[in-house]
Amino acid sequence: MNLKLIVITLLLSIFPHTAQAGEGHDAGYQWAEDNEIDDTSSCSTPSSSFNAGCEEYVEDNEAPSSGSNDEDEEDEEDE
Repeated sequence: MNLKLIVITLLLSIFPHTAQAGEGHDAGYQWAEDNEIDDTSSCSTPSSSFNAGCEEYVEDNEAPSSGSNDEDEEDEEDE
């Protein structure tokens, strides 16, 4: 488990009521971006809003389907 995730989890469990509306989601998204998270299994904390932000980042940054790359490769071979 990532040390940063452990620290965030501990802080959220100690101070669960200090976040204002939107901060948990935004913080989760920002944390995932800062740590280049690419798997939603890394988005598991006691804060559902933090997790939702983290998961949204992962979904927003999923690799494009391999179908588009196949066409590019075929075009290069034809040339």
